[in-house]
Amino acid sequence: MKKICFIAQFPPPMHGLSKAVETLYNSNLNFEIDSQGEFEFEKVDITNNKNFIKNLLKISRSKADLFYFTISQTKGGNLRDLVIFKLLELQNKKCLIHLHGGYYRQLVDNDMAGWQRKANYKAIKKLSGAIVLSKSLKKIFEGMIDEDKIFVVENCVDDQYLLTDQEIDEKLKALENEKVLHVLWLSNFIRKVPYKEDLSMDVNDIIREMTDDTQLLILLNPNNPMGNVYSDDEFESIMKIAREKQITVLVDEAYHYFYPKTFIKYALTKDHVFITRTFSKLFSMAGCRLGYVVGWADGVKMVQKMCTPHNTNAFAMLFAEKVLTTPGMLDSLITKFNGGRKYLVDSLDKNGYRHKGEAGNFIFIEPKTDAQTVVDRMKAEKKILIKAYPNVGEFGNCLRVSIGEEKYMKQFMDALLEIDQ
Repeated sequence: MKKICFIAQFPPPMHGLSKAVETLYNSNLNFEIDSQGEFEFEKVDITNNKNFIKNLLKISRSKADLFYFTISQTKGGNLRDLVIFKLLELQNKKCLIHLHGGYYRQLVDNDMAGWQRKANYKAIKKLSGAIVLSKSLKKIFEGMIDEDKIFVVENCVDDQYLLTDQEIDEKLKALENEKVLHVLWLSNFIRKVPYKEDLSMDVNDIIREMTDDTQLLILLNPNNPMGNVYSDDEFESIMKIAREKQITVLVDEAYHYFYPKTFIKYALTKDHVFITRTFSKLFSMAGCRLGYVVGWADGVKMVQKMCTPHNTNAFAMLFAEKVLTTPGMLDSLITKFNGGRKYLVDSLDKNGYRHKGEAGNFIFIEPKTDAQTVVDRMKAEKKILIKAYPNVGEFGNCLRVSIGEEKYMKQFMDALLEIDQ
């Protein structure tokens, strides 16, 4: 019988990763749980880093045929993982990693020092395989390990944790008299519609995901991170299906001020439509935590129940007052932004750069040399902070640049033409 050693976080504490690992470990694949099980399981619980040395000894002494390892997505946790990778390599042991999330590649390519980034590429290449949660996340390991060693195992939830229709109806009825709702947001259960290779998003792909069981559809317009927008016909086709299937639609217009087209009329005239907006993008003040929601009366009342008693701080309230009482403030910022965008786009076109981002306060640029090298040199030599994004469709590895007024875009373009050659 084959033996598998789990190197992972086990409860407590209880969170998505630890619960997933515990569910797999206690499944009927485990001979100790089910006599018909195919494997013998053992575990090394890496939840507490104080046990790091003890855990290394357990791993080194294990006679497992395969090590199942759930890797970290933080710099510190990754250092621990690199040590474990090296130990398994020195002992010629097979290792299969399971990534619960989608941040790892960005962490490695954008946020790590050069030596740590190289160590990760080297370690991943030698693994027996890597598991991701969806097809769209396979790109995380592309270029790091052979494609036939990247496996997709989608998230799931046990039937015992799902409510029946009757239980849901009873809970909704009980909420009618509640003044404040306490909400647990389980983002892993949200279905996502991926981009196509040309970075477009087909509305028909969205409509196909809208079933009778769908309760909420969230659309970003403009979309982040690609800056795609929906036409009137596309949005109306989505709304038609939403009305037929009684699906509430939430349109996030966080980048509204950089793209004047809006679907707010639907929220003002139709039921089961929300529009949300924030001031954090235009004013570059994400920490202010100020925004608003527009919707039908009963829907807004429901949102109010989900708010904490003091969900807006005094600074944000003062900021909102100044915005409302200072004539021309919004128009001035928008005009400066539009001037900066036009200068940047014209300069990129003039110098032969492909770019993507028709709306929003950002743009993707395909560099002529290595994207990460450009990012590193921009920071070190020019004190300019931009990001590198890996595997951006047909563009490959790209630069993602936030757009500001023209004088700042000129500084960026001068630096780009000097460095990217």
